[in-house]
Amino acid sequence: MNKVYKIFVFMILLGPLSLFAQSIIGLEGLTMTISPDAPSPGGTVNFRIENYAIDLPGSDVVWYVGGIQKARGIGLTKFSTKVGALGSSNRITVIINTPEGGQLTKEVVLRPAFVDLLWQADSHTPRLYLGKALPTTKNAVTFYANPYLYQGGGRIDPSRLRYNWSLDFDDMPGESGIGRNTFKTKIVDLVGQTELKLRVSTLDGAVAAENRISLPPIDPLVLVYRVNDLSGTETHPLPANINMLGDEVRLRAEGYFFPESHLSKPGLSYKWTMNGKSAITDSTSPEILTIRRGDNVSGTAKIAVSVSDPFDTFITATRSYLISVGESGSTFQ
Repeated sequence: MNKVYKIFVFMILLGPLSLFAQSIIGLEGLTMTISPDAPSPGGTVNFRIENYAIDLPGSDVVWYVGGIQKARGIGLTKFSTKVGALGSSNRITVIINTPEGGQLTKEVVLRPAFVDLLWQADSHTPRLYLGKALPTTKNAVTFYANPYLYQGGGRIDPSRLRYNWSLDFDDMPGESGIGRNTFKTKIVDLVGQTELKLRVSTLDGAVAAENRISLPPIDPLVLVYRVNDLSGTETHPLPANINMLGDEVRLRAEGYFFPESHLSKPGLSYKWTMNGKSAITDSTSPEILTIRRGDNVSGTAKIAVSVSDPFDTFITATRSYLISVGESGSTFQ
């Protein structure tokens, strides 16, 4: 009777150990953190694994890229590698061999993608200006996304992708969604930057790309050009010091980067001064100032022009010039 009891107790003690060993072999729940989780072509991706149910620091960890062993070590929980070109498929596998003889495997497939972000500001520029219209405060700006996400060997139709926009670190669910590849906002700050971020992904999230833009507002600008009676407005702005050689000169002020939507009516406000006093202009062309030289006149005068937004007097640009008669300096050719 005693022998039977001892054998029974021995079996009870062994039973839980055997079950515990089997649970390690089939243990799931290995967590892998990927950064960035939306890799760009040729970029470096960092991996970190975690599992608090096993002795991970004492486990033999093997990392594979495309089936080729790239790293191995005891407790090697972190790993970095570069992904391939745009549209490539990158298979990352990690195998953990625990001290108890168990084995865990985790595998992910990364497909590098890219999204280009373009923007267009509602900014006024002169007709002959060849540069980009830059945003000032109160300017409306439209952003356009051009994504390059690939799956199954071909580029995914942009209209079938999900676009998640965030503005100044706040998610914008009302402007996000499937096929919503444009985003409009207005720059309202006089200082600081408008921060825009976009994440575009497939509906299942298997392929994703991210991009962001920091767009600082600039001050509006006014430049002054000479108006030639025969050829019209010259293409190069005038320098700060002008030498008037003839009997008359016509100056034209051009405002840059004021909100285009503000200019239809009544248009920009132009104010000219000469030596601190208001200068008279034609009401039909307030942007043009005509200066005539009097008989036996010489010396230097200070010319200034101020251009203001008709709807917001805080949006103003000014510029001043010294114009000399009969003295050296920059000349009209």
